[in-house]
Amino acid sequence: MIEESVDMALRGSNVAFTLDLSPDLWAVDADEAQLVQVFSNILTNAREGMPQGGTIVVRAENVVESARHSEHAFSAEPGPYVRVSVVDGGIVDLSARLSSRWPSLRAAIAAKALGELATAAKGAGADLKFEDVELDPVIPNPDKILCIGLNYASHVGEVGRALPTVPSVFSRLHNTLVPHGGNIVRPRASIDFDYEGELAVVIGERCRHVPRASALSVVAGYTCFLDGSVRDFQKHSTTAGKNFPATGPLGPWLVTSDVIADPQRLELTTRLNGAVVQHDTTDHMIFDVASIIEYLSTVTWLEPGDIIATGTPDGVGAGRKPPLWMKDGDKVEVEISGIGILSANVVNE
Repeated sequence: MIEESVDMALRGSNVAFTLDLSPDLWAVDADEAQLVQVFSNILTNAREGMPQGGTIVVRAENVVESARHSEHAFSAEPGPYVRVSVVDGGIVDLSARLSSRWPSLRAAIAAKALGELATAAKGAGADLKFEDVELDPVIPNPDKILCIGLNYASHVGEVGRALPTVPSVFSRLHNTLVPHGGNIVRPRASIDFDYEGELAVVIGERCRHVPRASALSVVAGYTCFLDGSVRDFQKHSTTAGKNFPATGPLGPWLVTSDVIADPQRLELTTRLNGAVVQHDTTDHMIFDVASIIEYLSTVTWLEPGDIIATGTPDGVGAGRKPPLWMKDGDKVEVEISGIGILSANVVNE
């Protein structure tokens, strides 16, 4: 009965989880957000059928997401659990301290557990060295990646477009994401490979029709994003130009919204091989973060862990004469004050 309840509630999603009711085991497929929403509804019934002394554990077998903490900063690291926290001198392994209660950072966000992660990391000594950890994108498998185009007047001018009156929205696929320190892939189909440094928002709760006045309350935190753009294919369609695999670095970590109270007071810098190619402040956005959330939540449900890329300032390669394209061997960085530096290496497909 328990197995059937779980299976019916969570069927159709694509992340493998194990529901462990000692001494019995059931395997189910679940999306983390669905798991958080549904699992609490079945725990009571599950406990009623559990042998004396048994335990209930949810274990993610295909999820490689984790938490990284600097004050309240979280990110991803290989391993099946939300498990690491950054402190001076290294990384704290949170999995033992938290008994692997959440299978991923996305699940912890949905459970509103970021504060508990921070508390668990406070005062702890380092268990791992930085060089021993390989990061994944902050949220490797968001429900949605929504992007805003033409959101800085300076960028609108350099590409010769009219100022938008409403946010210009496009989406990205999950397989476009790249971790901090990873490889961003220039496709063999084009050399017109451009950079766009951006502030990314991570949504903290399921929401719809959020008014601008309270929009920042649904934000879990912020991170850096590089919107690698294939410009000639973008002329075919925005979807084509923005969705080549491994063209969207996201990271290095999540800085929670209690640390960044005002996302419109940040400084954004993009560097290509150490040279500054973009530099601006987020107060120059045409549509601020709160307005973007209000608009997007009117269009669709926003889910915990959803990524919103908020647009890029001027300085992109396409706006230069001659154009400046990323090529094999280049190193590209996006730095945002209060967050950190996202870096990626350009490689040919």
